[in-house]
Amino acid sequence: MTDATMPLAPQEEPQVGRAWVGGGSGFVWTCRRCQALELVRDDQLTDEAIARSLGICRRTLSTWKAAPPFRAEIQRRFAA
Repeated sequence: MTDATMPLAPQEEPQVGRAWVGGGSGFVWTCRRCQALELVRDDQLTDEAIARSLGICRRTLSTWKAAPPFRAEIQRRFAA
């Protein structure tokens, strides 16, 4: 991923209590979330396969995909 395509500078792995939950605005772009974004955008793997490759559960990926910042970035990249 180049600097031009990265949504925000990723931080180290997720910080406890900073993940997006419901309507909060605490979504943090971590390395794993940026990787998930690329894999979702590529549309080559199932959500289960993406989650497995990132070492997370499918439900975590679903939560990330539901977060407004993640959805907005996917829409922006599909429009490009």
